Amino acid sequence: MLLAILIAKISFVLFLVTHVIIFHKSPPKKRFRTMVMIAMASLVFYAIALRIVHGTAMAEAVNTIIAPDIVSVLNSIFVYLFLLFFYAQLIVIFDSSVSTRIMVDIDESAQRRLTLREIRSGYSLEEKFKDELEDMQYLDRIKKEGDYYKNTPKGSTHAKVIGFLRSYLNIGGHQ
Repeated sequence: MLLAILIAKISFVLFLVTHVIIFHKSPPKKRFRTMVMIAMASLVFYAIALRIVHGTAMAEAVNTIIAPDIVSVLNSIFVYLFLLFFYAQLIVIFDSSVSTRIMVDIDESAQRRLTLREIRSGYSLEEKFKDELEDMQYLDRIKKEGDYYKNTPKGSTHAKVIGFLRSYLNIGGHQ
């Protein structure tokens, strides 16, 4: 059990390192497809590595390092947190994704199709920005001073980290 978790972590690190190298050195045009291919390759590595070491003396030795009950509890906490973060990400997608909202609007329309003008009629860019700014103020990322918005220390830290990652990985934002 413990060895399977260790191999899973190694596979994820392999995915992460490969992703960073590819996206930093030579950003692909089909980014999502590239990430899926890297993920599939690391999953194949995981399956092969697990098959090779399963039932070996090394696997038994690793499994005696920590009691199985502790491994089970830690693994279940990880699964719970993964599901919690997955749910939170779904809420963000449902709540703030313009793409998702447009697809729902099209699907719920009488003819299941809309013109650009019909799509735009349901959206106010000013309201979108107002809602985003209110959310960032609530999360203490920005504060309003008169007519201006300013990053808080938390907002500046967030911006620097995300800005660095976007620049380093050549993803997202204004490139």
